[in-house]
Amino acid sequence: MLITLGAIAAGCEKKPPDRANSGESRQTVTVTLDEDSVAQGTQMDATQVRVDIRSQTGALQLRADFQAIGPQSTLVTYTSFPTGTDGDTSTQPQTASAQMDAELPTVDRAIVGAALIQAQVSRAIHYYYDNWGCDLPSAIRGPTSCGPKGRCCDIHDACYREHDCGAGSWLRPWTQCHIRCNIPAVACFTSSTFHPGPSECCARGNCGEPR
Repeated sequence: MLITLGAIAAGCEKKPPDRANSGESRQTVTVTLDEDSVAQGTQMDATQVRVDIRSQTGALQLRADFQAIGPQSTLVTYTSFPTGTDGDTSTQPQTASAQMDAELPTVDRAIVGAALIQAQVSRAIHYYYDNWGCDLPSAIRGPTSCGPKGRCCDIHDACYREHDCGAGSWLRPWTQCHIRCNIPAVACFTSSTFHPGPSECCARGNCGEPR
């Protein structure tokens, strides 16, 4: 089945609602991001959405919690579980959180936001280079760059250039780069009302190419 996540089209499976301990129903959405990763988003309750991104073998790569703390305010907390050799401190789980000025996202949009975080954290750990358009998992990169949310990535890239930021700021939530550039990018992708248009790379025909 094909489901559209905001501006993103990806293979997806929606499960019937489960019953939480409180008796409330939970919506769960599962999306294959690329050949290595699968995202599962769950509406935990009326104020929280959780997204787990796992490898195809089931290893947890990222957990992101979106917690509403006001009508237009959401706390985003994420923990990355990178793969590495034993004893390598750079591969230990790392947690960051920040407040974004946006409503609690739907499960679908939370998956998009978590996929963005996972891609950027991976770049920070593995020193990947920046590309034109949206640096996201391969299954959703093209549709996102050229969809109504694509310019979110251009705005984020411009913010990085203005403030001399790098992907490592995703692991340093106290920095101005994280506060001014990263969290607004997540808010841009997860917002149900802000649609800035396609990325510049769509007109240039170079989405995914190194800058």
